[in-house]
Amino acid sequence: MDCKRGVAWLFSLLSFLLIFALFARLPAAAGQTAATGQIVGTVIDPSKAAIAQASVTATNEATGQSRTAKTNDEGDFVIPLLAPGNYTVAVAAQGFKTQTSTHISVEVATTATLNIRLQLGEASQQVMVEAAADILQTDSAANGNVVNDKTVPALPLSSRNYTQILDLAPGVSGSVPNAGNLGKNSVDVFVNGGRIMDNSYQMDGQDAGNMETQGTGAILSIGGISIPNPDAIQEFKVQTSLYDASYGRGAGANVNPVALNLLNLKVACGGFLIPTPQKPTNADPQGGPQRAYSTSKPS
Repeated sequence: MDCKRGVAWLFSLLSFLLIFALFARLPAAAGQTAATGQIVGTVIDPSKAAIAQASVTATNEATGQSRTAKTNDEGDFVIPLLAPGNYTVAVAAQGFKTQTSTHISVEVATTATLNIRLQLGEASQQVMVEAAADILQTDSAANGNVVNDKTVPALPLSSRNYTQILDLAPGVSGSVPNAGNLGKNSVDVFVNGGRIMDNSYQMDGQDAGNMETQGTGAILSIGGISIPNPDAIQEFKVQTSLYDASYGRGAGANVNPVALNLLNLKVACGGFLIPTPQKPTNADPQGGPQRAYSTSKPS
């Protein structure tokens, strides 16, 4: 009997170690959430050999916040959990020139791939590169579409509700919003022939779904999902299929809005946000205040 218990205990231990090893080999898969993205890539030398222990630093160009990672023995690196925005990526290694790549775009729930080839030289020597992340997403099979802060204010929203443009993503269909309706006038969408209740909604990575209505709209006294002001949305992504289980409970669309990062507006030390007139757009034919602000301190 003791022998059987020993064998069962050993089998359980081996199973745990195997599962742990499998997850340890998948750092990139866990490097992004519903409100963040990540940068991955490989660092090589002029002969295309991998460079281990190179320092890779990603700095948010709007906020100045930075994160640093080291390459492994294969030259691969992962910088996870990055807020959406543009980044400057600097790579330094002993015996090589420091290379800096600017304007690397990181989108919500997306992996940006940046492969770097360093040049021989001193680390104090700088190499500036105007580079862009690979367009083809090879690190994820998820299908979806990102709507950024340029598109949201430029499109007509009858009640300033971002759900009215969810159908910009392929495979998403919804009814035309009625500008005469009262309330938030949210739009329920159908994804790849699925039901409304199959969709999942999040805001900055937190579940924002309504478990009673199973949709965006309101039924009698039951309110729908919370709708932020479109000027407060930096971007949102509608994932329609093949996303992993960490993004939601439903089998339909997974909608991930991300709030605008106010740090880049530089309103610290008692400053105010003052809307400034913009050119007329489809969303505002009169050219009223849009997503542009100046800062002012109290006198």
